[in-house]
Amino acid sequence: MWHRLIFASIRNSLPYVRFKSAKKAIQRAIKLPRYLGSEYRCPICGVGLRAFKPIWRSHTRKVEQFGYVYRHAELETFNREAFSCPKCDASDRDRLMAIFLDGVLPSLTKSGGIRLTDFAPTDPLSRKISRNPSIEYRTADLYRIDVQDRIDLTDISYPDESTDIFICSHMFEHIPMTAKRCGSSTYFEARRIRTGAGADRRRRR
Repeated sequence: MWHRLIFASIRNSLPYVRFKSAKKAIQRAIKLPRYLGSEYRCPICGVGLRAFKPIWRSHTRKVEQFGYVYRHAELETFNREAFSCPKCDASDRDRLMAIFLDGVLPSLTKSGGIRLTDFAPTDPLSRKISRNPSIEYRTADLYRIDVQDRIDLTDISYPDESTDIFICSHMFEHIPMTAKRCGSSTYFEARRIRTGAGADRRRRR
């Protein structure tokens, strides 16, 4: 029993998380040459590719085993055949977000820096955003130890109007409706911390 507790504590440590990330990066680098080409380009790491990687087989097996409320054909941002970048591991959702940010950030940063908070960040997109000198970037999550802030979306500890932009992708469906604050309250919490939204809220009182 004691050895399980020790192993669990190691797995939950930041050095172990970083070790796993480095190990996966090495594995991707070894397999990368088979994907290199000029037909596609990853908007996050910029690598030229002949194809993106399909979703891992275990995912399909688990969907078949446990079932899912939606069919794969009904998911709008889930490309099973071109799911991740073989170099940086960016998912199709990461790449879509990167294209969107590349389009809007230049106009938003013309008058100075902006504050961007990323809830449940993904490593590829997080690396891209953090390299932008015009962005004051913060990461937050409820459970992860490799983020800057431990945040519960149902009770966000940030003050009013503390961020200009926030990213909160694939999160709301995981918030239990039996929580003290349900999904609608979570929406208002997220809106409260955004610049301008707090002022609008106070004017309505």
